Amino acid sequence: MIKKIYLTLFTLLFLIGCGSDNSYDGENLHEVNPTSSVMQTLYDEVVLKDINEDYKISLELVEVMRALASTQDTTKLRNAREKFIELLDAHKKVSSFFVASKIESQAANSLLLLEFWHVGKNLDIPAELDTIFSSTTAIESTLYKNSNKSITALEYTLFGAREAESTMAAKMTPRRAQAALIMANSIVGNIKDIQTFYKSNTQFTSSEEDALSMSINILVDSSYKLREWRLGDAAGLTQSYLDDANATRLEYYQSSNSLEAIKIILNKHKEIMDIAIYPLATKYNTQTTADAINANLKDALSICSGFSGKLEDNITSTNALKLYNEVKTLQYNYTALINSLNFTQDIIEADGD
Repeated sequence: MIKKIYLTLFTLLFLIGCGSDNSYDGENLHEVNPTSSVMQTLYDEVVLKDINEDYKISLELVEVMRALASTQDTTKLRNAREKFIELLDAHKKVSSFFVASKIESQAANSLLLLEFWHVGKNLDIPAELDTIFSSTTAIESTLYKNSNKSITALEYTLFGAREAESTMAAKMTPRRAQAALIMANSIVGNIKDIQTFYKSNTQFTSSEEDALSMSINILVDSSYKLREWRLGDAAGLTQSYLDDANATRLEYYQSSNSLEAIKIILNKHKEIMDIAIYPLATKYNTQTTADAINANLKDALSICSGFSGKLEDNITSTNALKLYNEVKTLQYNYTALINSLNFTQDIIEADGD
């Protein structure tokens, strides 16, 4: 009888001790693991909503590029550049929380074919495009490389080396404008492939535990790439480019949209935290770490608002360093949340995007 009492007391003490912020056992999330309503909402209101908007704007981009290919003038170029920025913003929402990268390789490859800013950093896409634009060979046959039909290529086609609208209007020959249309059609095809995958896939919504683990791991990867690739490399803060700042390494240097892209990523993180991660972190007693993440996101967005002008013109500013350090802490706190839930952290894909 005494042994039974001691056993009962030990069990109660053990259960009480499991209520701390770092004690949750992710292996026992549910006896059966159906997807919770918050994870279904995350898929519907973020993953599907964002890809649908991305695809819609890509179709609009094609029509604007078709108009530019028909008539090259300043107004048509302005319309093309404005619609391109809309696409960058919509697509950054998709790429910053890219669930497909954890599920299916073909869909992940479609994303890689869209942007060659990082994976193609050893390519000289502007030089290749300049050769294509000056060639007399049929434009369709010269634009055979995926890198030369990407968002990265279209940015250079419309903005040059961060050139003024009037300068680019003078450079916008019928051949260059036709190339822009081909690029836009290629972009639509790849975005459509991602949309098709998301509409038919059910893996993300099959298990709350798997969806939660996948989501936090994606945020870890996203924060790492924001810190190192989208800011640190250009600011001379990474091991690869220590004390060698160069704004041309920024993601959207030509269109001067790099800071806007960073803000979109941070706001997307905030949206995901609000919809799904924070409610589940609260549910599973890891709210303290989630609070720290929300504080990081708030502070990082505040730093972004403090830049006086474009990031391209302020890459060595104090704010750039502050933002780099804040996102480093954000990444660490995402990792702490994974550890609190006893999930496994994925290896960060340092060479991909």
